[in-house]
Amino acid sequence: MANKNSSIPILVMTLILEMALVGCVTGAASSGDSDLNSDLNGTWVDSDGYEYTFDNGNLLISEGESLMSKGTYTTSGNSMTMTVTHVHGGHPGIEGMLESRWYTKSQYEASPLGIYTSDEGLSQIFYTVTGTYSVSGNRLTLDGEIFTRK
Repeated sequence: MANKNSSIPILVMTLILEMALVGCVTGAASSGDSDLNSDLNGTWVDSDGYEYTFDNGNLLISEGESLMSKGTYTTSGNSMTMTVTHVHGGHPGIEGMLESRWYTKSQYEASPLGIYTSDEGLSQIFYTVTGTYSVSGNRLTLDGEIFTRK
């Protein structure tokens, strides 16, 4: 019988790479007052099928019906800061490895996958990122990536 634990590091690396791509990592969080642009409220889809749902400061990232991560966001001028506070056990990169529920960073660290995840890996799963954005009608541009309102 094959050792199921031998595939865990590969799945963790897959999750890390997916989260880095989805996160549009551009730098550290900025400080300042947030004006929470209400034009962002709703679900936005990119060409790869990733969906960002913005709801008055709450953020949900999914891929179709698969939940990936959630957290918060703030805006100030044309700057947006997103902070991922939870990852979902049903995420396509780790589906079946964890119970299908939300995990905080400390819960993830204590999970079977967390023990195989480095500090660098955790910082790519649970991250804060700041970038530029603009909304024009049904089009959201987030760090150069185009999203369409769903």
